[in-house]
Amino acid sequence: MTTPTQNADGEATLSPDKTAARGSPRVKAFLAAFREMGQVAKAARAAKIDRTAHYKRLRRDPEYAAAFREAEKDAAEILEDDAVAWAFDGIEEPVIYQGQLCYGPEAYDEETGRLKPDAKPLTRRRRSESLAMFLLKGRLPEKYMRREFAPPAVDDGKQTWEEFLAVYYRRTGAQAPPDSE
Repeated sequence: MTTPTQNADGEATLSPDKTAARGSPRVKAFLAAFREMGQVAKAARAAKIDRTAHYKRLRRDPEYAAAFREAEKDAAEILEDDAVAWAFDGIEEPVIYQGQLCYGPEAYDEETGRLKPDAKPLTRRRRSESLAMFLLKGRLPEKYMRREFAPPAVDDGKQTWEEFLAVYYRRTGAQAPPDSE
């Protein structure tokens, strides 16, 4: 059984020996970190391993590759949840005017007119309409995808380029460019 070695930066590298890595705490730490972060480099730093060790193991160890694919699915679900929250719930951000935080009238002391020490700046909720549209297109493509760029309904491989363009221009109402001959 081999033990982890260190690279030039002092980070542990994972042994390609499957039996040593299967129950390795560093491998488990890396996969757990990747599930949360969704980024190999950050997960490798968190698990204190060299990120190239992950790629080497991915090529050599089918069991590890399967575990990583599961971690990728988990990370994608977290990413999707965050994207949905940002698109539809939005994020709070401070209101800034001329480079300064803005405060409501209640944030100022009535006697001195100075900002109270516990004053909270005004915020606004920012949503991402473009992200919302991407999410809708992914979930309901038949409803939200642009139809004018859809391929012809029947393509038996016998359609010429000119026929394809004719269908495209007819569907989109786009103007065909003048012949360049």
